[in-house]
Amino acid sequence: MNDTWTNQTDGRICALATAKIWASSQLPTIAFGSVIIATQLFNLFVFRVWRVKEPYITLHVALAGASLLTGASLLASIPMRYYVYPIDDSNVIPYKFVGFFLPMYGNTTAVVSNFAISVDRWLSVEWPVKYHRTVTHRMALLTAILGVLGVALLLVLTGNVLYWDYITVDLCSRQIRYLGVGFTAQFLQFWVFNGQFCLPLLFLTQLRILIISVALRFQRYKRRRRTKVSERYRVDARPLLH
Repeated sequence: MNDTWTNQTDGRICALATAKIWASSQLPTIAFGSVIIATQLFNLFVFRVWRVKEPYITLHVALAGASLLTGASLLASIPMRYYVYPIDDSNVIPYKFVGFFLPMYGNTTAVVSNFAISVDRWLSVEWPVKYHRTVTHRMALLTAILGVLGVALLLVLTGNVLYWDYITVDLCSRQIRYLGVGFTAQFLQFWVFNGQFCLPLLFLTQLRILIISVALRFQRYKRRRRTKVSERYRVDARPLLH
């Protein structure tokens, strides 16, 4: 039995996918996408029934929504590989949109959401009184829409427009591949336009939160120690009763 087939688009010889090959290539995507969707739906349910919703919860909802979009795009890419044939530009565009644009947007939104959450937590411990007076649910909603979803969309659109021609579809496996044009292009696409530049800033905000936490704990320790010393002094200085 012949275990190859010829792609009619470019004449390439493609190996037929056996059950083992199919399982190794498709099942991880199905499992990963399903787990992402299940966990993020659970998170959204928890946020929905949360009784006292602080403004920053809106940013967590944006993060869950971004992860949900990533999981859905992973599952949507599976049937597309079998029912949509990438023989011309009209069919390649859905491949690029579902297989590259949506996952990249979901990932970028998740990174920017985590950064926004980290900045929010830093502000709440750096200036707690001013934070609770200033930050409202409306402000958090605008931050989630414009500062997270909007910025992520702008980054991903810019990256995809600049490097659209380098996003290709393998005509045998129907998988999306990125053909980089050197280190600079790959750095810009996957570091700048994918939002990864937020990670060092996220680390700095978390480091500042840690420093504040350690300083507060040290101050509490000194106050307790000072209180114990003063109590011991009062006991020692108490006059003896005759």
